[in-house]
Amino acid sequence: HYAVDADHASALAALEIAGAGLQEGEWDCALAGGVSELLTPVELAAYAACGALSPSGRLRPFAADADGTLLGEGAALFALKRLDDAVRDGDTVLAVVRAIASAAPPATARAHAPDAEVIAAAIFEAWRAAGLAPGDARLFECHAGGVLAADAAEVAALRSLVAAGARPVALG
Repeated sequence: HYAVDADHASALAALEIAGAGLQEGEWDCALAGGVSELLTPVELAAYAACGALSPSGRLRPFAADADGTLLGEGAALFALKRLDDAVRDGDTVLAVVRAIASAAPPATARAHAPDAEVIAAAIFEAWRAAGLAPGDARLFECHAGGVLAADAAEVAALRSLVAAGARPVALG
């Protein structure tokens, strides 16, 4: 049993821990996920003070008039197995995770304004670990929080990685 707190990346960190345990043979099946619960008034005030919350109450990722993010509650849980084991056992396979990488902002980064180069390096590392190349991408599932600086950094990172002349890539 593990409890993980990695701020906005807690579920990703849990997935990475579960995958490592599967690869190392520590277990044959793992449950990994995350829960987001409402923040306290102090935490909400901090989000508002740094300009991350949308004063209009509308989330508009990647829009020129985006004015911030919205917060909500949710939970997700994934049942994980090694692919060969899942196929052998007749399990329904909905997705295959080939690699995970994360980006830690430099100490000089502002809150909610990630560095495009750091994001691009993390994505490239995940591709390398998965045996893929940037030209293989057809869809990027983005963080897209509606914070102009963060969304712009995310798009800049993706643009820097997609080869010129590559087929169109969708953003989700």
